[in-house]
Amino acid sequence: MEDNKSAGVPVLVLTANAIAGVRESYLSEGFTDYLSKPLQSEELEEMIRRYLPPEKLVSAQKAANEPDGEEQASAELPEWLYQVTGLDVERGLQFCATPETYLDTLAIYARNAASFADEIEGYYDAGDIANATVKIHALKSTSLAIGAAGLSAFAQKLEAAGKEGNTALLDEEIGSLLARYRTLGQQLSPLFDAAPPEERELTPISDKLLQDTYDMIRKLAEDFEYERAASMIAFLEGCRLSESARERVGRLKHAAENFDWDQIDGILK
Repeated sequence: MEDNKSAGVPVLVLTANAIAGVRESYLSEGFTDYLSKPLQSEELEEMIRRYLPPEKLVSAQKAANEPDGEEQASAELPEWLYQVTGLDVERGLQFCATPETYLDTLAIYARNAASFADEIEGYYDAGDIANATVKIHALKSTSLAIGAAGLSAFAQKLEAAGKEGNTALLDEEIGSLLARYRTLGQQLSPLFDAAPPEERELTPISDKLLQDTYDMIRKLAEDFEYERAASMIAFLEGCRLSESARERVGRLKHAAENFDWDQIDGILK
């Protein structure tokens, strides 16, 4: 439209689709640029700076007596966390933004590590490579989100093997992958064991907002956006719900914590 005031405004696409050649595909459809998930804050900031007009950019100056983000985060996280093998705390904080969110995410990761590893193992032992590969994909994403980049890369390697039908590689290395996953979960278990039950006043919620939230959770599950889906479910837990709605949210929480995206879709249909 010639009179469209937004004509010429850069449009950036954010997607979980990270296969080779996908960037060119999006650019050919008219998008200005492309970022793949999981999102890293530095990449997003660099891209926004690239496309914002220079006159819109303002550098923030930190007060001389204000501690920087890393110092503040270090003060709020347990010291032993920095000694966990294979865990890059600073990288995990980049994904989770705040120490509180990071600790919550780690606690959920630790609580579900053993059962989720058993689930992957069960699918693989039963010869269900397709479902085992889907679960390994989830392991890849959630491990990267907490800063366990090495484990995430290992999962990515075996996810690719599963998609290619390379059962020889899976036979050789899936046991090692699951052992590393279980070990990391055990190392992080103090966070799960010490996590206190949340106490908060229930918030009223309209039927429309409830349905909109359900729709958002379903969309996030389709995109394997674990952290955001879990955040939306946690929001609903703090709302005043009917008995049936609260039971539904409980089932959503259980499915999300086990990375069962198909179950989430089935619950919300």
